Amino acid sequence: MNAFTRKVDGNPDMYGPIWVSTTLVFMLAALGNCATYLMRKRNEPDAVWNFDVTFVDWAACVIYGYALAVPVAFYFLLQYVGCNASLIHLWCMWGYSLFIFLPSSTHHPS
Repeated sequence: MNAFTRKVDGNPDMYGPIWVSTTLVFMLAALGNCATYLMRKRNEPDAVWNFDVTFVDWAACVIYGYALAVPVAFYFLLQYVGCNASLIHLWCMWGYSLFIFLPSSTHHPS
């Protein structure tokens, strides 16, 4: 049993899949709109810019879908192979592993 599993074995939480994913959705939507604003102002300085709400929709679909579907796929794969895995533990572990995307979502390639 690895260290993460020992720590969350008695009480796995859903902080990772819920709040890390929600933070990532809003960061991606906000920074995506900020990027479109900056590109628009650079090309057309006098142009009027409007906030694009669809960025939130797309980010939510992609991030929540990824945060929910991948652990479920791993769960069924592990069940097929004969490993006794808990879906809640997989969601907990996968949600915390999404944390690395928070700082990397602010990176803008030059």
